[in-house]
Amino acid sequence: MRIIVIVLLVCTIISCNDKGEEIEPQVIADFIMQIDEINYHRVHFLNKSENAIVYFWDFGNGDSSNLENPSYTYASAGYYDVTLTAYGASGSEDLMTQTLVLCDITSPLNLGH
Repeated sequence: MRIIVIVLLVCTIISCNDKGEEIEPQVIADFIMQIDEINYHRVHFLNKSENAIVYFWDFGNGDSSNLENPSYTYASAGYYDVTLTAYGASGSEDLMTQTLVLCDITSPLNLGH
């Protein structure tokens, strides 16, 4: 009797989990930042996320974007915690935060010489 109950429970669990639905791959947020070579307050964000379809960028100063690969010009030098939140098709999400350091250098040749 016990074996029959266990077998029925296992069959029920398997049938509940096997509904023919595809499991969404894990969303992984990832990005790199590239400071513009001419304007040192302009940053290009390259989205390297996996399995995501919607993106939300927080530039660390109150401004944001939902573009996949935005460029953004900061008003001043400073430290900014930039966060990318990546969302999958079913609403799953992942986020990544990196600290951006911007200096007040106006030209690569103007280094105090």
